[in-house]
Amino acid sequence: MIIIILKYQNLDSITLELDNIKDNNIKLPLRSTPLKLTPAFIMPDNSIYYMTTDHHSANFFEQLEISFDVIGTNSKLYSTTKTKKEKLLSLRDRLLSDYQRFLHNDVSVRDVKNYLDVDALFGFIYGYNLKNIYSQDCSKVLLMLLNSKIQIYDYFLKLIDECDDVVLALKTYFSDYVPEIKFDKINTKIMKQLAETDKEKTKIMLKNLLDCTNELSTNELLHFMNTDFMQEFAVLAIGVDKIETQLNKTITTTKLNPYEYYFNYLMMGYNIIQIPKIVFNKQKQVFEKVDIREFSMISYYDEKYKEKTELILKKVPYSERSKYFM
Repeated sequence: MIIIILKYQNLDSITLELDNIKDNNIKLPLRSTPLKLTPAFIMPDNSIYYMTTDHHSANFFEQLEISFDVIGTNSKLYSTTKTKKEKLLSLRDRLLSDYQRFLHNDVSVRDVKNYLDVDALFGFIYGYNLKNIYSQDCSKVLLMLLNSKIQIYDYFLKLIDECDDVVLALKTYFSDYVPEIKFDKINTKIMKQLAETDKEKTKIMLKNLLDCTNELSTNELLHFMNTDFMQEFAVLAIGVDKIETQLNKTITTTKLNPYEYYFNYLMMGYNIIQIPKIVFNKQKQVFEKVDIREFSMISYYDEKYKEKTELILKKVPYSERSKYFM
């Protein structure tokens, strides 16, 4: 039996310096451009994802929203030569291209502005193509960010390959989590108000609102595009594990063997919360919860790790527990 145990990493918040300004590479006032990073998720490839800024592009939720938008758009209403899969592939390939550049520290002011939205070191004065002013740490942050975004696209590309009607599958299962927006009812109310009002300003406002709802109604997955649901989807379906370090050190996971997998983290005082995973059943063409009882052997061995953990926590001081890492 293959034993997989995640190597322990300190999950404290860190602050990195993005710039690498020197007198000989650009004439700019020397000033600090620190970026605080807080561990938030463990991605499917086991890399730690750090939240960076509040900028929309500085998190992988943007790719979740874009994926829902691309998949949910009613193609009958738009004339396009690209399939939904081709659109997602194009978006992923663009990230892969930037990823390759960042591997060689080929980072411009525009890149930092686009992905992190921090003060891009007077880019509006010196031009957004300016390079050679960012540290290796800046490249590492961008690589971490793009790696997480690429994994999100990979999930949806695989889902499209396996699913006959991905929109129907998503709507059928996850509508239990997020109520569907009934645009026809909303539009009926707006049109009724429009017919009843004599005020010109109110008519203009209602017509603009009607145009907006008509445009939004072209996407069948719009109601999934909120932060709470996308975070739930990332954990339940994609296999992203959520980290909490502010109040209690906790990792929320859908893994079938959480006590084995996070054995080293348990040693260092982390709590593990296991929740049911949602998977797409290719044969049945539906999303469904994984019943852990179907994996009794995995549960049996994982229970042994739990017992071993509890014994070590009871007998061994915190300062010596790293000796028991696996």
